[in-house]
Amino acid sequence: DGGEKPMLHCHHPHGAVAINPCSKGGLDLSIRAVVAPLCFRMPLCRQMMEAMGAISSKKAEFTKYMQTGKDFAVIPGGVEEVVLGDQHHERLFLRHRKGFVKYALTMGYDLLPVYHFGETQLYTICWPLTTAPIVRLRLAIARKTQIATGFGYGCWFMPNLPKLNQKCITVIGERIELPRIDEPSREDVDRYHSMYIERLTELYNQHRHRLPEYVNKPLEIW
Repeated sequence: DGGEKPMLHCHHPHGAVAINPCSKGGLDLSIRAVVAPLCFRMPLCRQMMEAMGAISSKKAEFTKYMQTGKDFAVIPGGVEEVVLGDQHHERLFLRHRKGFVKYALTMGYDLLPVYHFGETQLYTICWPLTTAPIVRLRLAIARKTQIATGFGYGCWFMPNLPKLNQKCITVIGERIELPRIDEPSREDVDRYHSMYIERLTELYNQHRHRLPEYVNKPLEIW
């Protein structure tokens, strides 16, 4: 029965700070999250990640956890998606991000898409950082260094906090059942990766009418 298999909860988008993915994770501490190793080296962030039971995205650590057969969560877009997100465009760094699908196939996990509407509206990214040439430059830096560059503001009286009046809606898609393939081929990974993007796009389009900021905003897959 596919329902007995563990699930990899895939959260989108990352946004500037991943407020909604962290909030949902904080409500269910039984589902641990995979985060970048840098999160364990930053003051306060480290303590928060440890309190939530987060797992480093280092291969040896998260694959060891996958062997337990327990559900866990990831933000597939990673640091690259931090620089892609802004208040004007809904962009996911997913076109060539296929590792999560490969590991799910190898370790016998199904995929569960989760979308957080409003995440990219919680902070206003300052001009000209939202212009196309600068976005591509910031993306190149992020891919090279795994460091997100940018500047923005949220709450008017404390800019490092998110906007207080921004409505957010989290929607959870249907389980995407995958076969277990010990050594998946490139074709296997591409097939199920394409299926995932298709299902995620359908989920986005099905619910984007629920917030006015998204009605005329297509989902861009980078």
